[in-house]
Amino acid sequence: MIKEYMVKCITEYTSFFFPADTGNAGHGARNIIYRVLEPDTIQNGSLPIDSQLHFTWSEQDCETLMVDPNGEVYIISKVYGGKGLIAHLPSSGWNSGSTVQVNSKAYLSISSSHPDPVGGDISPSGDEILVKTRESVLFWDMNGSKDYVSVLQTQPVRLPYISEHQGEAVAWQPDGRGYYTLGEGLHSPLYHYSLQ
Repeated sequence: MIKEYMVKCITEYTSFFFPADTGNAGHGARNIIYRVLEPDTIQNGSLPIDSQLHFTWSEQDCETLMVDPNGEVYIISKVYGGKGLIAHLPSSGWNSGSTVQVNSKAYLSISSSHPDPVGGDISPSGDEILVKTRESVLFWDMNGSKDYVSVLQTQPVRLPYISEHQGEAVAWQPDGRGYYTLGEGLHSPLYHYSLQ
């Protein structure tokens, strides 16, 4: 399953898309993340790939890919019960020509009655994290830490969430003062939640 992620990172003036083949959707995931420079306009429907990161790990499915303000990539596997494996993919893996082996032993500290999580986002400042499950939006404050893997192993705070059909997307608003959720399918409403 190709999932598309967009994040403002690397520099204040550069935005990238991160399309990724990390979910199984009944097929084997290729575990490739692409970094694509966001164009001002799209002329012919195709975009040049800036870089690729190939990885391998023990997990079968992953729908959560998060990128911090410095362009560092974090993934969380999707498993029944929600306690997915958390991994930081080293930036040295971009265009290295080799496959990064994920050897994490860190697990997400949540409980779910579904295969979760289904999405996540690191705030533009890098100080907060949102993770989306089928039934909730979870929040972590970094409290000055930059160790996302360790913080995700602590208990989150549950934030307001309106139940959606196939709700699998969550994203911070650019100023970090709120967030958005979106379900799959045509004409799905985009919900905004303020944190003020």
